[in-house]
Amino acid sequence: GIFGLKKKVPELSGEQASQILNEMKIIQDMPVGIEKAMRFDKLQKFISDLVPSSLYQKIIAVWKAGLLTGLKTSGLNIFSNISHATSEIIKDIPAAAIDSVASLFTGERTLALTVRGTKEGVKEGFEKGWRYLLTGFEERDIGKKLDYKRVNFGKGKFAKGLQAYEETVFRAMGTEDQPFYYGAKARSLFSQAIAEGKNKGLSENELIKFVDDLVKNPTDEMVNYAVLDAEVSVFQNKTMLGNIARQIQRAPGGEIVVPFGRTPSAVATQIINYTPIGIVKTIIENIGAGKFDQRLFSQGIARGLTGTAVLYIGGKLFNKGLISLDWPKSERERELWKIEGKKANSVFIGGSWRSVQVLGPPGNLLLIGGHFQNEFNQSGSPTEAIAKAMSGSAKSFTEQTFLTGLNRAVQAISDPERSAEGFLGSTLASTIPTFISDVTRATDPFERRQESILERFKARIPMFRKTLEPQITIFGKKQERGGGFLETMADPTRPQQAISTPLILELKRLWLLNFKASPTLLGDRKGFKALTQKQNTELWIRVGEITDSKLNNLILRDEYWDLPDDERAKTIEKIADMSKLMARTEKILELTENLSGEQLKTELSRFKASGLLTREVLNKFMELR
Repeated sequence: GIFGLKKKVPELSGEQASQILNEMKIIQDMPVGIEKAMRFDKLQKFISDLVPSSLYQKIIAVWKAGLLTGLKTSGLNIFSNISHATSEIIKDIPAAAIDSVASLFTGERTLALTVRGTKEGVKEGFEKGWRYLLTGFEERDIGKKLDYKRVNFGKGKFAKGLQAYEETVFRAMGTEDQPFYYGAKARSLFSQAIAEGKNKGLSENELIKFVDDLVKNPTDEMVNYAVLDAEVSVFQNKTMLGNIARQIQRAPGGEIVVPFGRTPSAVATQIINYTPIGIVKTIIENIGAGKFDQRLFSQGIARGLTGTAVLYIGGKLFNKGLISLDWPKSERERELWKIEGKKANSVFIGGSWRSVQVLGPPGNLLLIGGHFQNEFNQSGSPTEAIAKAMSGSAKSFTEQTFLTGLNRAVQAISDPERSAEGFLGSTLASTIPTFISDVTRATDPFERRQESILERFKARIPMFRKTLEPQITIFGKKQERGGGFLETMADPTRPQQAISTPLILELKRLWLLNFKASPTLLGDRKGFKALTQKQNTELWIRVGEITDSKLNNLILRDEYWDLPDDERAKTIEKIADMSKLMARTEKILELTENLSGEQLKTELSRFKASGLLTREVLNKFMELR
């Protein structure tokens, strides 16, 4: 089949069959323990490597590993695990209270507020993580989190090298989760054991001994709850969204659209669990005969309550201008954000805008709170604000989860003219590992324009990136990279330094008063078709320089500050338009300097067709030529 998708499974040779049988016999005779499990794991890998993997499976495996190579990716994973572990401990404060109230009706406690066991669990996780990194062995199937499937690359040197690279990347990501997984598991066992001790009405000294003994020999039910708590803590739990993602991945080419399904789905589900919707969901799940699970009920209601407090903080931060929501729809506002160094879905800390994604679910809750506050400020109606905030949050949400690739694929199919090249370009360019792309970007002080598929590739490769034209701001400056070298390489918050000048502050002030006077770029996103990319860059720089100089002079004059705000906005608009007219005319004069007669006519009509030459520009051109 295509890409060798239907590879024939080879028959075992006599030697291989006897080797497997001998190994099985040795394993059976070994005492139960870690050595036996490791040896069995090794045998399983040996057997799975007898089955050849298709070319498609190999390509996907290397590509997915490449996506995970960025230092920021590891940072994001670690930071969101820390943030989520903290919120899971905090939610146990209301959970213990809810459980205590429920025990008045059921006569038993199911959880207690404690951090006991966390330190020992984290230590165990570090040890197991290190072993996993070195040997690839782990009792639980750790690769599930990243939808990892073992791929047999072959026997050649290059194939072995690819296998080592791919396995190392996936193992490193799995290793990072281990301390959080085992920390949460141990804490859960202690929490359940303390609750069981309280049910027995033990004195303090008896309770300590009882808890320690029970944790060493937990019941099956305790272990099941502890594993669930641990999986939830590192977003490895099965969810309905995860099942949907899995179905998409199984379709031909599905893994290209949804490379990772389980983790983003678990994050997405947990965001919902931490909102008031989570409270409703918990109540519905626990209604009906035999359905009530006191422990899960207490945890579910507590998550919803804890998250509601985070939503409130998000709203307060939005009102203070310390949190940003989605990337603006209007070009004017987008250009204003660029000159002030503002970033979408970020929080303002220490002079920079930083992505809230590093906070995991709590970060997304801050955004939902911001969306609610934004809508409430506009409509004054809480119900309308909730409805609109949910749709606003859904947009932020789809941009963070496994739905990103799906979103862009759907856009590419439904609007191929605008979106197909972008989707195809970014998917193909992502075959260059993230680490290489990060190094490339970190060694370039400027942001670059990437319009074609080839340019998206160039932007991720050292040396080639600098052949691309820089992005230009409305003030004719080359758009600088957000942070320094180390920040670009390793800071998962992806900081963007805020820029503040008297002119930017004045444009922002007018914008907040609803006077949309901020200038726009000349032409469309790609500039004018009649000009080369370089000429478009020169034109944007010139327009920006004239605009910047004239507007800075304007706000120094007393006459400007004597005007009402609407007149100030009109004056800024007029100057921006005049600057565009001057720069366009200058450019056309420069390009037609040595032309006359038919040649000049042809060139001018070409400029007219692309929108560069308007009647106004022509009049100015005739006046100056």
